[in-house]
Amino acid sequence: MKENLFSLALVLFFLIIAIKFFVTILNLKFNLSLNFQFALYTVLLMIISYTYEPSIYSDLYRLFHTMDVMRTFNQSFYNDYEYITSMLFSISVKFEDNSILPLIITSIRYSLFFTCLIIFKNKYKLTSQEMNLYLIIFFAYFPVIESISGIRYYFAVTIFFVFFILWNFFEKKKIFILGIITPIFVHVSSLMIIIVFLLSLIKKKVNFLIFNVILLTWMFWQEQIIIILNYFSNPFSIYLRNTLIIYLEDEREISINLTLARLIFLIIIFTILYTMYIKKSVYIQRNLNYFRFITLYISFCLGSLLNSVFFQRNIFVLAICIFPLIVFFYKDQSIRKYQKIFLFIMLLTMSFLMYLNQIYGVLYGYF
Repeated sequence: MKENLFSLALVLFFLIIAIKFFVTILNLKFNLSLNFQFALYTVLLMIISYTYEPSIYSDLYRLFHTMDVMRTFNQSFYNDYEYITSMLFSISVKFEDNSILPLIITSIRYSLFFTCLIIFKNKYKLTSQEMNLYLIIFFAYFPVIESISGIRYYFAVTIFFVFFILWNFFEKKKIFILGIITPIFVHVSSLMIIIVFLLSLIKKKVNFLIFNVILLTWMFWQEQIIIILNYFSNPFSIYLRNTLIIYLEDEREISINLTLARLIFLIIIFTILYTMYIKKSVYIQRNLNYFRFITLYISFCLGSLLNSVFFQRNIFVLAICIFPLIVFFYKDQSIRKYQKIFLFIMLLTMSFLMYLNQIYGVLYGYF
């Protein structure tokens, strides 16, 4: 029953994406309420998350085992510092079905995500074409099944995105800053995203250049980072150091084609950003903090290229955070139409290939 429901929901999801492809490429009008579309997405994603049976290679398989141990021996989640994750695990283990965990997190995650998109769309009066373009790119480089499998990290990234957008484009309230810091209590590896965000707040041009160089070259002095963390003896820094070592030593094989596709995506995003800087776009002048963060994060992505796991994770962050960049580039009147068409054709082509990779991964049990 679960397997059939999973297949049906996944087919419907990719069918909707395919329709969006045609609507976007042919510039057709699709008179269907965005709220309804997002509600449909959320329901389908909840069904997929609940019916998904993780393979032995996935993080969720290991987390399901953790839940079994917690339930059997009445234990708490193994990382006390990930308070939000620990709370969600404590709730989920009260049920016999482990799939309750991805169901709860997916429902929260996509409800937050789509609500944020709607708020942004209403403020900037975005068209369906602009929204469709971003969603096609987002789901291509923020894979659905993979995001359910690596559920903690993707949840942390989504929380960061929501509060990052609210803080940058609505009101710079303290509550939003607290929200931006919250992801560390979901997955400790999100600390690097927060550090890049904090660096983007420093206004001096000299420091900004130095930060870009540091982020571009950080893999060459990774050992120094571990040495610095060794100076701190508190449990959190020890856990952070051990986590960093695990990621740096992770020998997981990621295909060269997939890495290349992500690198091309990064180059396209950099080209879009560079074009807007060259044209002195009014959107950059109005939203400097946002564009400083994206610039720094592109540097961090490039600096992570030698480590395929870090590079992959950083592309996930970039894929969700480029929402304003994509729509502002689309709306910017100072940029020539042929430049927009060329870059968006490139993005859509790469996105199509990434969807083929996702389908291949599902069919052959990669996820």
